[in-house]
Amino acid sequence: MQPLAKALQEKKSEFKEFEIIARRVLNYIPNVLSGYKEKNGYRIYTSEIAGTTKFIRPINFNIFSLDPNEFDKNLKTLNGTIEKIKTVIQISLPRRKKTSITLFTQFNNPLVQVSIY
Repeated sequence: MQPLAKALQEKKSEFKEFEIIARRVLNYIPNVLSGYKEKNGYRIYTSEIAGTTKFIRPINFNIFSLDPNEFDKNLKTLNGTIEKIKTVIQISLPRRKKTSITLFTQFNNPLVQVSIY
């Protein structure tokens, strides 16, 4: 398995790759974060190493959790939703036609692309 820093730099082409790297990050984060401060619905985490304090980008804790178990639960819900979408599309579309559907994040970044034949 690659070091986490290198794995984060590589482009992910499959949703499964995202799942794997997200779990690795969520399991690694507690090892490097020392604490946080909350302000206006955001957490600003700190990391203290060798007397130096570093801050990471503020995280909206209403939409993001560092809990790997919660991630797995939400991922299971997402995968179930994707399967339901596939089923509805398969029932409603002619079988000879290929259809691609892309689910986007709130910032218009592609999250999942599903091709159905």
